[in-house]
Amino acid sequence: MKQLYIKWNEKFDVSLKELEVTRNENSTTSINYEKIHGYFSKIPLFNGTFEKIVISHIKFDSISGSFSYISGQNGFLQLSSETFLLNSSFCFESNALNIEIQKLYDSKKKIEMYGDIILDLSKFEINAKSHININNEIYATVFINADSKQLQYSVTSEKKIERTAHLIDLLQPPKEVRYWILDAIKMRGATLHEARGWFEYDKMKDAYKNLNAKATLNKLQYTYNPELESVQSEKTILEFTDGVLYIKPQKAISYSQPLGKSWLKIDFTQKDELLTLHLLFDGVANSDILKILNSYKIQLPFVQNSGFVSTNLMIEVDLRSLNTKTKGNFYTKKANFDYLGLNIDISDAYILLQNYDVNITSMKADYKNVATANVTMQYDANQSIGDINFKFEKIQFEDALLLDKKTSLNVKYHISPEGDIISVSKSSWNYKDNHIKIDSIRLPFDLSSLNLSLPATQISVNNIASMYIHGPVDIKNKKADLGVDLLSLSYKELKLAQSSAQMRLQYDANISLSSSDKILFAFKNSDLTLGGFDLLFDTSGVKIKNASIDFNDAVEVNLNGNYLAKDANYAFFIDNINFKNETMKNLLSIDEKLRLKLKIDENNVLSINAEELDTTFSLDDEKWMLKINSIKNIKKYSKILQKYKVIDANATISKKAMDDEIVFDSNITQPYAILVENDIPTQNYFLTGTMNTKSEKIKLNINKNIDVFIGNRIKIKAKDCGINIDAILELTDNNDSSEPNKMNLVLNASNSYLYLSEHRRIVSDSIDLQYLNNTTTAQLKHGSGNAGFKLNEETFHLYGNGFGSHFMENLFALSKFKDGSLDFSMSGTTKEYNGIFYVKDTTIIEYKILNNVLAFINTIPSLVTFSLPSYNTNGLYTKSAYMSFKAKDDIFYINDLYLDSEEVDILGRGVASIKQNNIDLKLNLKTDLGSSLSQIPIVGYLLFDENSVSTSLKVTGELSDPEVDSLLPSEIIVAPLNLIKRTLMLPQHLLQNNEQNTTQTQEE
Repeated sequence: MKQLYIKWNEKFDVSLKELEVTRNENSTTSINYEKIHGYFSKIPLFNGTFEKIVISHIKFDSISGSFSYISGQNGFLQLSSETFLLNSSFCFESNALNIEIQKLYDSKKKIEMYGDIILDLSKFEINAKSHININNEIYATVFINADSKQLQYSVTSEKKIERTAHLIDLLQPPKEVRYWILDAIKMRGATLHEARGWFEYDKMKDAYKNLNAKATLNKLQYTYNPELESVQSEKTILEFTDGVLYIKPQKAISYSQPLGKSWLKIDFTQKDELLTLHLLFDGVANSDILKILNSYKIQLPFVQNSGFVSTNLMIEVDLRSLNTKTKGNFYTKKANFDYLGLNIDISDAYILLQNYDVNITSMKADYKNVATANVTMQYDANQSIGDINFKFEKIQFEDALLLDKKTSLNVKYHISPEGDIISVSKSSWNYKDNHIKIDSIRLPFDLSSLNLSLPATQISVNNIASMYIHGPVDIKNKKADLGVDLLSLSYKELKLAQSSAQMRLQYDANISLSSSDKILFAFKNSDLTLGGFDLLFDTSGVKIKNASIDFNDAVEVNLNGNYLAKDANYAFFIDNINFKNETMKNLLSIDEKLRLKLKIDENNVLSINAEELDTTFSLDDEKWMLKINSIKNIKKYSKILQKYKVIDANATISKKAMDDEIVFDSNITQPYAILVENDIPTQNYFLTGTMNTKSEKIKLNINKNIDVFIGNRIKIKAKDCGINIDAILELTDNNDSSEPNKMNLVLNASNSYLYLSEHRRIVSDSIDLQYLNNTTTAQLKHGSGNAGFKLNEETFHLYGNGFGSHFMENLFALSKFKDGSLDFSMSGTTKEYNGIFYVKDTTIIEYKILNNVLAFINTIPSLVTFSLPSYNTNGLYTKSAYMSFKAKDDIFYINDLYLDSEEVDILGRGVASIKQNNIDLKLNLKTDLGSSLSQIPIVGYLLFDENSVSTSLKVTGELSDPEVDSLLPSEIIVAPLNLIKRTLMLPQHLLQNNEQNTTQTQEE
């Protein structure tokens, strides 16, 4: 102190120029309410003891000021520093001290205040009213009433509160609490409706428990969890009472969902502050809500797409340890969820949640009108252990595969840290008219990857199939790769013909079924091998990517194509049609793709149409039918059709379900006119017949005249028909094969003929032909005449004898004979051979060449010697006549031609062609024979007379009507008759005994 002045005049008068107050290093900052009470009791002495106190300068640390008290007048206290200012005045009235604070300002704490304080000195009571401005953010009026034990207060807001951050900094709450009362809050202003409370001086730490406050926050965003979206509301009511802060959002939303009557509270009375979030609303358990639950380690295995879930969930969070407790329930009348990759409709679902325990007490689930199940669940999320139980009442796939109504399917999904397990009970299913049984299944399951491994599980279809399936299934990526072990299969006529068959069933958006092994089936009495197939099933139908089918080890084909489910149509290709049998391979061999269309109509009739082949196949419950409209497009795939130059053909082939016979008919047009109808060779053939599927025997009828039976050998019966020899030879020439035919053949023809040319035929009563060991033999009979034929490889022999005039008239065109007989012999190859005709004791009534020769003689007077005036009336009796020739390329080279009659002898040589209808012949007409035969060495020992009268003629032009001219006389020598006879008999002996001594034959 400096310049202290004290004066006594009944009361003290004190003046002090300077007073410096120093801080006691041993003092504490805590308030000593006993000392305050002591000071308070001494204030009355101050007023009675001092008349005047004036301190010109007060100094405390950086604060300086002044003090003045004059009895009966207002005193003042003024203090100031760079950061602090106090202007106040006081006065005594009766037993009270009135203090007016004109201004109190702390620039560090940014607090400004003014107000009045009244100290009741007799009661030790303080009443105060002050106006406070905190950082220009909070403007409040504070009322205080205090006594010796406690202090009561109330606060009213003078203006809308924009921010509270500075106030909370001044209060210095614990770090853990600061977040919840400051950092978690974003708002656009607040209104303090009331704040009142009290505290006892010795229990200041419990002061907050006696605080009651109510405020409204506008546009609040409260982030109760930094990892989650905030709760947003237009208006939020805050209530603080009994140490608990209640936050009640009005029309609150979070994650775009209205939160209904949800609220939040923070209990500061607990040892560790406790946050309670009560979610009470109708919402959607979508991915956002699941994120909220996951943040508190509550994991639900589903996500909601539609509908509403009534949510009543209480979440308690220890704000220091962040330990969480939950309790609540969820209910939905009708909603849609995604669960384990499936989209499921849920109804009447009630879910209980107790901390980590999740229980579904009741729930009905429907999956796309495919499955209906009652679901229950018990799950401990903390231990990750639980069971989900499904009791399926209905499972139905597209009105085809459905769960047997008489039974239920129970599925248990057991969740465990050691690995999830799915258990499926035995089940019965119906697929159309088939009953399917599936054995019980117990398999591991990985929920994180949604992978499972299906163990070997037996599936059986009543009396149709039995199999095991196994393999991995990826539910998350909707993929499966299953092995199928087919144990048995019996469907209609198709049966598995081996002990088991391995296949592969895959799913990746679509289903595929494949096998690289060959699988043997029995189809009726035939074997069918399916190998290397790959089928793809998608929404449009079935695609055959590749399939190899071997029928009875006879033909193998490759298939590919697709089946369109929307119109029940298949469209697939076949290629590489490979017949194992060489004959069938020659009949049909396709090494390129052919498109086939398959359709199933409303009557369940299957039809397959090969447009490129102009062929249709149909199948129903009663029969199957193959219709070939034309073979024009098939010819290029058939060596046989090309070889035999078939022009066109159509056919219908069918078989009834209960019959063993395949029935067929066909119209064939081919260039070889083998059959002759009404003396006209025909290229058209109508075939009808059957084939027995068990014995494989075939019966055919051709043009109603020919019956063919094909079994161990071929039997042919013909009646009243003509056979064109030239057509057969042409067919043989054009289709020569060095490979022998192993099939034996027998032909029997009655009242039939061999057609040579127009007006030329070989008639018969019967013809018998045999083919055995690549050798053909035949016998022909007509009247008393007989003929024999033998063909081995390329060499043939033909003989005949005893044929009458009717036979000769048909053999020699435009001719007529009376009586007599014909013998003949031919040998060689079909392209080049030698032959002899011998006629005896006949009367030539009509013969075109002879007619023209005699007609020419009658026109020449010098040839009157050779005229036969009786020919036109009685004919020419011929004792004998013969012709020796060589045939090559359809031309007959006539070596010897001789006619012996009483009137005239005719000798000749030349060439003729029946096919080309032409002739070039030189004739010598004699009254007797010449004797110059020594020119022929082989018959030099034969004798003829020497003198004769002869003339020479030339016959040329058309064989059917030749021209005759005269020539200079020349002699034609022919072989004698006895040589002709011996030569004629040679083939007969050869045919009768194939082992006849060749030396003896040569000597003859």
